[in-house]
Amino acid sequence: MSARAQKPSLPLSFNLNVRGLKPSATLAINERCDEIRQQGRKVYKLGLGQSCFPVVPVVVEAQTYCDNVLEAINVTCEWFNR
Repeated sequence: MSARAQKPSLPLSFNLNVRGLKPSATLAINERCDEIRQQGRKVYKLGLGQSCFPVVPVVVEAQTYCDNVLEAINVTCEWFNR
């Protein structure tokens, strides 16, 4: 076994903030695309990646508005279901 392929001698431990993270949806999609490609099927990846341009202010405002509406709906549902 090469030095690079050896397992670390110390046990790995993750910060508690990292332990609860859900798997990345993007990573899952990429892994599934790789599986399909290995089956000999053609895969067209249409993802654009991360834009190097800032988000347009009106989109940020719309997102904030939607977040506030969803929060109000959640609070109302919690109150109603008491």
